[in-house]
Amino acid sequence: MARETKRTFCRICEPACGLVATVEDGRLSWLAPDREHPITRGYACHKGLFALDVHHDPDRLNHPQRRTRIGDYERIDWDTALTDIASRLKDVMARHGPRAIAGYLGNPGEYNSLLSEAWYAFFGQLG
Repeated sequence: MARETKRTFCRICEPACGLVATVEDGRLSWLAPDREHPITRGYACHKGLFALDVHHDPDRLNHPQRRTRIGDYERIDWDTALTDIASRLKDVMARHGPRAIAGYLGNPGEYNSLLSEAWYAFFGQLG
């Protein structure tokens, strides 16, 4: 069994508490406060520590899905999902202009250091 620990942080709220993740055979198995984190020094609230339960929740989406004609959902691959989304966005823009497309950034996405750059690039490309 391959077991490793990785330092990370909670992305749910502003403090970004330091966490230590235990990964066994490529699967997240445990989260604990990082006592060596320079700011949070071993503190992490229940939201970050229970992220393990969220990560392994059977209802969590781990792949793209598309609604079928009868209202169910079917699994699709990423290329299909992105092509479909791009087509729909182009249609909205053609009919209503680029200002018809909006977005929202908030917890926890706003604390992803790369998301805001990608977000602004995406909307910049839309015009």
